[in-house]
Amino acid sequence: MKKLYLILVLAISLSSISFAQNYVGDQSQLINLNEEILTILGRGDSSIRTNNFLYAEKYFIEACAYTDTLILFVSGHRNSSSYSFSRKKIQGYVHAYEKLAQLYQMAGNLRKSEELFIKAIKQRQLLFSERSVYRISPYLGLGQLYFQSEDFDKALDYFNQGSLLLDRASTTNFNYDVLRYQLYGFQFETNLQKGRFKEAFLFLQRYFYALNTIYPTNEQIATAFEKKARYFLLTGNTVKTDYYLHRAEKFLPTNSVTFSIAEVHFLRTKSLRFWHHHNFDSAVHTFEKLLHVYKTNIEKNFSALSEYEREQFYVTLKKDFDLFNSFVVDFIYMGSASPAMMALLYNTQLFTKALLLNEITKLKRAIDGSHDPELTAKVATWQNLKEQVANLYYTDRKASAAINELGEQINSIEKDINQKTNYLIKTGEDVQWQQIQNHLKEGEAALEIIRTKKFHIDSIQQKGIQFSNEVQYLVLYIQPKSLGPEGFLLSQSTGLETKYISNYRNCILHQLTDTLSYNLYWKPILNHLPSCNTFFLSSDGVYNQLNPNVLQNPVSGKYVLDELNVFSVTNTKDILQSEGGATMQTACLFGRPDYSGNITSKSEKLIVNKSLRALSDREMLNFTDQEFSDLPGTETEVESITDILDARQWETHTFINENATEGNIKALQSPTVLHIATHGFFLEDDGSHVNSMIRSGILLSGIKNRSAQDTQDGILTAYEATNLTLENTNLVVLSACETGLGEIKNGEGVYGLQRGLKVAGAKNLLMSFWKVDDHATADLMINFYQNWLSGQPIHKAFKEAQIKLRKKYESPFYWGAFILIGN
Repeated sequence: MKKLYLILVLAISLSSISFAQNYVGDQSQLINLNEEILTILGRGDSSIRTNNFLYAEKYFIEACAYTDTLILFVSGHRNSSSYSFSRKKIQGYVHAYEKLAQLYQMAGNLRKSEELFIKAIKQRQLLFSERSVYRISPYLGLGQLYFQSEDFDKALDYFNQGSLLLDRASTTNFNYDVLRYQLYGFQFETNLQKGRFKEAFLFLQRYFYALNTIYPTNEQIATAFEKKARYFLLTGNTVKTDYYLHRAEKFLPTNSVTFSIAEVHFLRTKSLRFWHHHNFDSAVHTFEKLLHVYKTNIEKNFSALSEYEREQFYVTLKKDFDLFNSFVVDFIYMGSASPAMMALLYNTQLFTKALLLNEITKLKRAIDGSHDPELTAKVATWQNLKEQVANLYYTDRKASAAINELGEQINSIEKDINQKTNYLIKTGEDVQWQQIQNHLKEGEAALEIIRTKKFHIDSIQQKGIQFSNEVQYLVLYIQPKSLGPEGFLLSQSTGLETKYISNYRNCILHQLTDTLSYNLYWKPILNHLPSCNTFFLSSDGVYNQLNPNVLQNPVSGKYVLDELNVFSVTNTKDILQSEGGATMQTACLFGRPDYSGNITSKSEKLIVNKSLRALSDREMLNFTDQEFSDLPGTETEVESITDILDARQWETHTFINENATEGNIKALQSPTVLHIATHGFFLEDDGSHVNSMIRSGILLSGIKNRSAQDTQDGILTAYEATNLTLENTNLVVLSACETGLGEIKNGEGVYGLQRGLKVAGAKNLLMSFWKVDDHATADLMINFYQNWLSGQPIHKAFKEAQIKLRKKYESPFYWGAFILIGN
């Protein structure tokens, strides 16, 4: 339950009994409460019309609290003389939970929306008879929710249940046409998605008949005409498609402040119509309008949503962004993509790629700079709850209900924090491709990898408006003197995510010669950019699992590391930021954690001659029960790096053995360098659907010998890492296994440690893609620091360290596991 809701419920429920007692004798108070609910709901509706989801949520939650009081009164007075009067009076005022559910649905929080619709169904079953028309609307809400989730069979089932209830309803003095209008519209959409055109047209006719009886708004009229236009587009009647699009456009709202769903649907259908009939310039222009509507809504509302809600809303809007991507892909494939298309596509990537990461990073900066005691206290509570969730996952696998409850509290507090920091968060600069180009030098190129699914525009009359399962990879690039962004498609795109990536990993882990990966993943880029030797690479999809430097040219026998400079960035607009050099500041180094309390002397480093910084058992049920191998090389690594730093008058703090704790990491305040050498892990989803940021982390002292007084469990998850204070940290080195892995979310990168540390503020990250050798990794890190602190730029310093390590360990398994990601 949301915290804000709980506060309101508590405030009202404390006096609910006295309210109810007063209502028995004074029906006017009940009427006043009904009117108060109506007023609050009206404010919420007004907030939605002005595109302010945050205030709408506050009003709807308040209305829900008052509604609970009404229901308490009614359920406690079924046999009183006032019960029938009360029920009659409240039947029009039970929409609060549904309005809140619809708001969450609009924001993409489908989990919370479903919960509220189900509660609304139960409320109405309590209040109204089986033949009451007031039982119906929550079923329609659930149908819409499943429609949005693309579970069309389940959506149609709920719509049909609503239809049966409507046929049986006998409530008097009710305008059935309003309900029929909604229901027929939903049934039309669902049948259309399922390709049942005959049934869809039947419901479309019924929908228009009901529309003509309800005194519709302009937006409702625009929506109705758009539905007809889309139906005729999918059934091949161009004349009627254009006719109804023209009529819809006349009724669209002209207020630019309002986020209009009708406008979004209209622009999408119009874009498809132009695309389908090869009017490409008009299609680009219409897509641009559609993307602008979304962009405006993101800029206004994202800061008011919790991270979970941003993620869900992003899924919704990304479908239209992917539709545009597929549109451009079609023309690149045909060799006819216009400069305007390519520019719009690249600029859209600059805005949307890592959008969620950028938004939460802005929030973190606003919090850190607020110096507000009340806000600081809320943040402390928020962070504590996040740590409780992570701890529960690793100590009690059966605590899913408690984890979900904590998750709800986290979302609630996070949104409260967002509200308080909203005025502090400034909208970022709208970066254009020309700005990227201005930062490129001769021989350099900026690369944006885009993963998308194929949309078969020529098949919409058979398959409807939906993507296929065919994956496509598009490479966009900018050069210093190019007239605009250019791009090309990778062949065998689907295989890149299946058999070819498996071949890549097998060759690495088994130290085999890889004759395929270079030609598949990298050679196409060089074929289009033969004069470039330096690349700024923003990855997507399977490219997030690759280290380009280890790809071996089968012709020359050389690796990409030998021939080129490849800089990995989250978004190519990151190159607009300065790198930040190694200055004489502070470094905190953690190594050789004492997992079980068994390390008694440094001489024990001789016991293990060679080991991997990896876990032996990845089963979650046994995760904390297994024995974690000692990593003596990490102690040597930390001591050697400390000596290098000390020789250059850095302020260093080392945390070895029992001092290499989770608590000590969490107490850090933005050291210039944070270096952690230990075991790392990323656990695949075990079916519990727990946040991937919780399933990624590193192990520290105390995991096996945790005292009763210790609140830390020795596992620092990516989820907890977001709470670290690293705003002024130039470099974080995770000298451990698989710390660069996580759950890949297309367009947003990897949900794992690298995301957690980016949110915490780290500018550059050095992380690994696979299990790493203890001693080889120690050598690599020592060489890197020697180079960097001698004055080399950070990327060059790391590259030279890899080249040096290759003289000792030829296989990329040893020298190629790590990748440097950052500015």
